[in-house]
Amino acid sequence: MEGREGFRWVIDRSPATSRNAAAARRDVDATLHRGRLLAERQAIVAALPADPTAAIRTTERELDGLRRRRSDLEVGRGSYANHPVNRAVLDHEQAQENVARLQVNLSRRRLPWRERREKETELAQWRPRLAASAKALDDIRTPERERLDKAEKTAVDRLGGLHEQREQRAVWFAGHPEAPRRLGDIDRAVDALNVAVEVPTACADRARVPMRDRPWLRDIPAAGRSLDVGLGL
Repeated sequence: MEGREGFRWVIDRSPATSRNAAAARRDVDATLHRGRLLAERQAIVAALPADPTAAIRTTERELDGLRRRRSDLEVGRGSYANHPVNRAVLDHEQAQENVARLQVNLSRRRLPWRERREKETELAQWRPRLAASAKALDDIRTPERERLDKAEKTAVDRLGGLHEQREQRAVWFAGHPEAPRRLGDIDRAVDALNVAVEVPTACADRARVPMRDRPWLRDIPAAGRSLDVGLGL
């Protein structure tokens, strides 16, 4: 009797056990499919040329900053307000103003003789000070100009390389028009499978690439309808 009751119990549980097994197989299939999609996605992303957009913007800002510093250097203000060039510019400007003022005064025809002699003496004192201040200013500016020239040339060369890289990237996408669409399809499929197999949030977040790492979603020509990437990987 006991054996018979046990037999009825096994029979009663068979449908549920079968359903659990089928669900387990579906979970395994979904997990394997998710893994294959992620592997395919990784292979496609590895073949993508790097997107230089952020680097281009950074370099352009660097160039703008260098050009502002060059303007500041000429007037001894801004980023050079606390630099020795500031004092040198002020000294030079003072000497220039005094020389110009004395020359204008001496150009007057009816200037009294005594006053003329005083101004000539003062002018004779300011002229060497003007020359000395000009040399001191040039001695400070020259190495700064050379440093800015070198930094600007480096930035310009780097920017040229980045623009070339962007052109090469555009050429790559023109030759692989299905890549953006396929990557988008993979991302959507992986999102759905994350829910189906109840992937933990942390793992799902790692599988979902941030927008900044999805260059195929920005400035990419529309892809065709086929899901075959055709990358020859």
